Amino acid sequence: MVVFGGDSGHQLLDDTKMLNLEKLTWDSTTPKVLPSPIRSTSKLPACKGHCMVSWGNSVILVGGRSEPATDRLSVWSFNTETEIWSLMEAKGDIPAARSGHTVTRAGATLILFGGEDAKGKKRHDLHMFDLKSSTWLPLNYKGSGPSPRSNHVAALYDDRVLLIFGGHSKSKTLNDLFSLDFETMVWSRVKTNGPHPSPRADCSGALCGTKWYITGGGSKKKRQAETWVFDVLESKWTVRAVPPSSSITTKKGFSMVPLYHRDKIVLVAFGGNKKDPSDKVEVLVVLQNDHSYSWRSAPDVDPLLYEYSPSTKELAGHLNKCAPLYSNSSVARHSLASTVERASREEHGALGTSLHRKYGQVEDCSLAQKLEKLIDDDKYDDVDDCSSCPLVVSCSRKISGKMLTTKDQVEGG
Repeated sequence: MVVFGGDSGHQLLDDTKMLNLEKLTWDSTTPKVLPSPIRSTSKLPACKGHCMVSWGNSVILVGGRSEPATDRLSVWSFNTETEIWSLMEAKGDIPAARSGHTVTRAGATLILFGGEDAKGKKRHDLHMFDLKSSTWLPLNYKGSGPSPRSNHVAALYDDRVLLIFGGHSKSKTLNDLFSLDFETMVWSRVKTNGPHPSPRADCSGALCGTKWYITGGGSKKKRQAETWVFDVLESKWTVRAVPPSSSITTKKGFSMVPLYHRDKIVLVAFGGNKKDPSDKVEVLVVLQNDHSYSWRSAPDVDPLLYEYSPSTKELAGHLNKCAPLYSNSSVARHSLASTVERASREEHGALGTSLHRKYGQVEDCSLAQKLEKLIDDDKYDDVDDCSSCPLVVSCSRKISGKMLTTKDQVEGG
């Protein structure tokens, strides 16, 4: 898990940290910044409210509120093998600088939505960034989409449907849910069945298969700690976990990444701020027991210790004792990376046709292929593809950071 920047409570941060999720230890790293001809300094700017997305063996950092402030959105790449940061010299219709936005990835294409610009204006614009040619393009859509907002959460389901939930508008906190169908480029408000989350912003989300886990968040007056799960296929919300009041999920701006460990879905949370900023790591092990999930390390044992010391090795021990979520434990797994790769391949194959049934789509064309065609039509130059590189879990830091992981190794990305 790669951690960059955030807010210490006294200043913005510009350091890079790497958490080994197998051992739950912080690896020593001294990253360098590649000199850029378009920047007067070779130092990576301190920032918060940025987005980080994994791509091959790199982590892509997009935007954020930095010091000093900039007019245009910047995109940085961190190579986890060489531990070198480099500024991607973007071209095209570069969006305005912002923080509190969301970025999702489809193949070699990033999808950016919303956020708050340097003047404090909430936005609801939609842009795409081609990682191979470092080119920004606006995305035109139809329908009444989400209102301008920041600090919302987003997920990209099956490379075809973009989901946007909650956030802060100019005057209130939101709990609406929208979807953008990339086959038709039409926004629509999602109608859900049964209970639903109260208005909230600054929550963290993780899409695992057809389930979208959304944890924490709240309004300016009240924070929420529970984890809601949105079933993409059933359009239904359910509450799956309620942690104790001491959990960092009650804090503002914590971050979260999903991963697989020995057939279990694991959500790893880090940082956040309530009265003071936190450097704690917490783990939610998703267990299926009578169709419910629990903030526990295993059935019939004491509740999971929430405030792990990053120097301990308790995580592996806790996870190995848990009952498996899936029943394919006969296959040997030697690392988290191999677990993630196998689970993502199996899920992607099983879900390949589900979205066609739900949304009535006919054309079999992925978002990555569609957006690449747009770029090819505009005759932008390509560079080497990183689609065959190994997976990387990426995140950002403390108060306003956002963490995203790409667990699906889709074709062409």
